[in-house]
Amino acid sequence: MACTRRSFLAASAAASLGAVLSACGRPAPAPAPAAPDDGPSVNVHAYDDLALDASAWSHDEEHDVYYRLCVPYCLTPASTTVQRLSIFVPGAYFDAEAKGDTFSCTVAEGAKVGSFDSSNAPVVMPVDSASWRGQTPAGTYSYEGLKPYMDAGCVYVLAGCRGRTTGFESRGQASGDGTVPGGLPWNVCDLKSAIRFLRLNAGLLPGGASGVFCLGVGAGASLVACLGASGDAPGFDPFLDAEGAARWDGGGATLSDAPSGCAIWNPVGPLASADGAYEWLYGRHVDDGTRSPDRWTSALSRDLSGSFGRWVSGLGLTDQDNAPLALDETLDGEASDGSYLQAVLSELEGSAKRFFDATAFPATVVRGAAEQASFPGVQPSSTGTAEELAAGAQQNAEAVASAGLDVDLGAASTVEGAHAQIKSLPFETAKAYVASLNGDGDPWLSYSPSRGTVRVGSLGAYVRALAVPTLACTAFDGVGCDTAENQLLGIPDTQTLHYSEMVYDLLNHRQWEYRSLAGWDPMYVGAWGQNLTVRDAQGLTPPERCSLCDPLAYLAPGGEAFSAGTVAPAWRVNVGLAQSEAPFTAAMDLAWALRSYDGVSTADLTAVWEGGFGLCEESGDPVANALAWVAAHTA
Repeated sequence: MACTRRSFLAASAAASLGAVLSACGRPAPAPAPAAPDDGPSVNVHAYDDLALDASAWSHDEEHDVYYRLCVPYCLTPASTTVQRLSIFVPGAYFDAEAKGDTFSCTVAEGAKVGSFDSSNAPVVMPVDSASWRGQTPAGTYSYEGLKPYMDAGCVYVLAGCRGRTTGFESRGQASGDGTVPGGLPWNVCDLKSAIRFLRLNAGLLPGGASGVFCLGVGAGASLVACLGASGDAPGFDPFLDAEGAARWDGGGATLSDAPSGCAIWNPVGPLASADGAYEWLYGRHVDDGTRSPDRWTSALSRDLSGSFGRWVSGLGLTDQDNAPLALDETLDGEASDGSYLQAVLSELEGSAKRFFDATAFPATVVRGAAEQASFPGVQPSSTGTAEELAAGAQQNAEAVASAGLDVDLGAASTVEGAHAQIKSLPFETAKAYVASLNGDGDPWLSYSPSRGTVRVGSLGAYVRALAVPTLACTAFDGVGCDTAENQLLGIPDTQTLHYSEMVYDLLNHRQWEYRSLAGWDPMYVGAWGQNLTVRDAQGLTPPERCSLCDPLAYLAPGGEAFSAGTVAPAWRVNVGLAQSEAPFTAAMDLAWALRSYDGVSTADLTAVWEGGFGLCEESGDPVANALAWVAAHTA
């Protein structure tokens, strides 16, 4: 039998970059990366330069916090500014001795803070990467925002990671001109390197970095989901080696980059299927803008819905009774029925029921409510502006033209997308609330207070009432190659690249229908196809890089790298249902895959009725809720 791409985490035509998961067919479960040989070839001092200096801690006496700022976490960073981390430790965990302006600290045995002690204090590591921007730890100390983490007894670590775009730094080591490559998978690899650094220095930290819990929202949630699903996956090794990530400790034992738990809000989902998910969930239910019947993108929206149906049916997802979740090949071409649809509607009904159970009418309903991510210590990044996206799209067009294709890929869109407007809506009764959603059409939402039951009869009606699409078709791999995701898959020579094979297959095979509709340009096919073949410095194409960072590739039985990673055992997944910036099905797919995965002990899914895109919760403060969840899942 010939090997296929499903046999690899990521394959390179130029070199063997992704480890072979099996000779052919379904890959067998993979162990953690092999420890080095116990012989002369093992250099136990290889990572001595990454040892944390125990005598260099600073101290905030007023709040009793010890901290280290901007410590390098890898040996050969491309960016000496970004590839650093900051550590904040509750003072009670350390026995400290003043050494001039700094303190020499050792872990105080038996010290207790909150519900933890110095033997099990967890690391909390947030990822604040809105629109895939980079994260840089602040160079100066501030206590602002740290209090809940310190009071809870957590070690708070803010690790820098590269963003969606190539940068430039005079001290950069990636190339002679200071170019710093960004985008996938460098951002994921940076975070993996940071976790390995913490475990390299386990003896100097309360809890020994044995429990690392990652938090993220939106694009940051997608990065965290990848971290949690792909721990120790061999496909990342060439990238980790390139930045000098620690592979083993001073005793020669292998270091793991697998988190212990992941708490995420509104993940974007696998990029390879995100445009299909968006059109199946949102786009096919409206007929304006890029989805107007006379536009070729309206036909593309329909076809992407069908492609998503085939994709999701091949994942091997199951419900709680182990019944397959799939979408049917319906005559409308939209995959508009099947067990997967019923599972989505069931999640909506459960969310609505919790909403009604918790709401005492008269009530003011805040639609699209969600706190924006603002984790302490993050230094704002200015990379990836709309102007940079426009320049990247133009650079892409020029690169394509140089290959013999004369094509205008369009003007750049805005970076953040169109955010749904948050509305405060007063309702006297539950009946009035339901009537406002049902409108003048057929009632799609029913609620029985006496029985406490809710029924959602139509996904399309739900979308038109609560989650009208705010992004064009295509939402992520933009037709104009001008989205944040296109920049995420760019390389230094070509700042924005197409990456979706799902979209390209339709352009290639359905172009004869599309060309009869408004807005079609036959050059789209060649331009898109050319982009899919562009290789990065490690030899991977954009689709291969997407596959490498796809959580479902590791978690779903039909995934390309099923069982190839060490998966975090504890997960908390929240998603807002009254938003259309990221398909809420992405969170559901992730949770369903996790619930069937051996070794995952907890996969909590909370779909928040009326919730928006951000740190959405059904009740309470998101940070407090997440920290309580961390406490409940720390041994």
